[in-house]
Amino acid sequence: MADLTRLSDDALERELTRLAEAERRLLAEQLALLAELDLRGLPQAAGYPTVYEYCVHELGWAEGAAYERVRTAEAALRFPAILGRLREGRLTAAAVKVLAPLLHEDNVDELLGEAEGLSRKELETLAASLVPRPDREDSVEPEADAPPAERRRRDRIEALSAERVHFGFTGSVELRRALERARALLWHRDPSGKLEGVVGALADYYLDRKDPDRKLGLAARKPESRKEPAAGPTRMIPQDVKEEVWLRDEGRCSYVAPEGRRCAARDGLEYDHIVPWVLGGRSDSAVNVRLLCRDHNQWAAQRAGLSP
Repeated sequence: MADLTRLSDDALERELTRLAEAERRLLAEQLALLAELDLRGLPQAAGYPTVYEYCVHELGWAEGAAYERVRTAEAALRFPAILGRLREGRLTAAAVKVLAPLLHEDNVDELLGEAEGLSRKELETLAASLVPRPDREDSVEPEADAPPAERRRRDRIEALSAERVHFGFTGSVELRRALERARALLWHRDPSGKLEGVVGALADYYLDRKDPDRKLGLAARKPESRKEPAAGPTRMIPQDVKEEVWLRDEGRCSYVAPEGRRCAARDGLEYDHIVPWVLGGRSDSAVNVRLLCRDHNQWAAQRAGLSP
């Protein structure tokens, strides 16, 4: 690097301005490449379940920067005008991330125009003015040991609207592990992974078995006679096969990239027919069944010509 002390004040400012402009251009190009990378499924081919994981582990980006750029690239794919505004310095990636959930064809030009030059706080105020008060984000934070009386005082249920409430309480590390495990197992029912769905499913499971009123209602709805199972091959994978596959694949996505990297995903796993069922693959043998994360399952289906 040149001796910066030799630069005049004007030259120093000009060079810094030049580099800032170059950085904006490079960011726009980077986001366009990132969107195309995702479209081609290259992160999955390299053994990563998502483009976010690819950015963190392959490109070495910080988690916050990776999340921001992935969300911005997704928005730019839907609305290419975003890249031009980023390149010109009229918008920042942080601004696009805040506005992305609110953008659609009818308001994109107006919203992007309003967002130009706004601070992050002003952007959040703008976004909040367009939607009703949202549910609070799920959060699980470590807390120092507290006496039971204090924990009881901290339990709270706060109304957000006529139909929504916010729950807050302090629990053990073991409870956190149990909720995270339940979240992973319930991913197929609720891919959002929100604690609302996890706690609701656990409550339903318990009430269905222990609540007398609930048990009476379930009994009343049961059919009088059970249908005979359909004869012949079926797409449904038997429970014993699922258990064998789960143990064999160690509860983890089984995709391995050509370089030998195995996908690390353990959430949202799906049972996949190695030879597709529509092409004659069997469901009753663990030899033809594997665990894949949703991204690798969809990617494999696309490669086999079974999905657009």
